[in-house]
Amino acid sequence: MLKHLQSHQEYLNTQSQLRGTVPLEALEEYDELIATFQLLNFDHAHDYLQTLYSSTGRPALNQIEIFRSMVLCTFLDTSWEKMIHLLHHRAVFRMIIGISKEEIPTLPSFYAFNIRIMPTDEKSITRKPIGKKPTKKYKKNEKMPEKKDGRVQKMVHLATKDKPFNDSRPERHLQTLFKLISVDSSIKQGLLADSCYLSGDGTSVRTGATSYGRKICDCRKQGIFKCNCPRRYSDP
Repeated sequence: MLKHLQSHQEYLNTQSQLRGTVPLEALEEYDELIATFQLLNFDHAHDYLQTLYSSTGRPALNQIEIFRSMVLCTFLDTSWEKMIHLLHHRAVFRMIIGISKEEIPTLPSFYAFNIRIMPTDEKSITRKPIGKKPTKKYKKNEKMPEKKDGRVQKMVHLATKDKPFNDSRPERHLQTLFKLISVDSSIKQGLLADSCYLSGDGTSVRTGATSYGRKICDCRKQGIFKCNCPRRYSDP
């Protein structure tokens, strides 16, 4: 259950109280980051977060502070473990998060909150046992024929209807929180238009694909292992 969620005004008040404990050099070094987090208002997510917790049981503490710490991890490109270390040893990061040294959450609290907003342990309704590998080998650029007609249309129908596909996505809570905290606030402040449309623009994202690409030449067969021939990249 949730006992108390830190409001944005409480966060700003805590920042003001902790500012005196931060060295001037650190304030100058992270001034843009401090200003960014002062604009990040989590109040719009309070009602939605309440729906992710039971009304009974042991109260979950410092949930907004943990959420804000996760966002800071993204800004600093660091892990939760290192973030906890920074919170214990750097007053500037405690000020950015808006938490005192005595209230710094533990690592299990990070994992517990992450399970709330990203329930990846849920069983997907679209997942089925993996079948046997095909015995027939196909030629280059030749696709294996469908065993049953209409499979693609069935998946399209499942992906476009509201239920049950959308309710099984583990990222659904995180996307809703992003909308409530960032998108809706940006629209209210005039940073985004009232009518927004999302489309893929080819932006490069970090993936598991190799950055060296895949060779498409025959140099290796000729004994040449280092060449400057064009390569194929599966991701940008």
